[in-house]
Amino acid sequence: MTKHAKRPPSGKSGLIELSFPGGNGVQASTRQGPTQAQSRLRRQRLVEHLHRLGPSPLGHFLNEIERGASVAEMLELYRRIDPELVRALGGDRFASIVHVIDGREP
Repeated sequence: MTKHAKRPPSGKSGLIELSFPGGNGVQASTRQGPTQAQSRLRRQRLVEHLHRLGPSPLGHFLNEIERGASVAEMLELYRRIDPELVRALGGDRFASIVHVIDGREP
């Protein structure tokens, strides 16, 4: 896919118009800070990373959210966790259910 950027004349708006084949025009901001599309893409990548951590870390994440933690902050925190290390240590799965049998009659 080819993109053609049209820069605005000097002193005009801080937007760049991107033309895609088929006439799909998109405007991207040249100002500082992430655009809405960039923010959405970052969140998608953070969610994909959380998913790669496995069911148990996802359960812990949801528990934190239920207790009032910020979704964005928790996603950034979980981003630092290495999925391979979690998997190697067995932390990606929920612990097995343990039944205690004491040998006494009920």
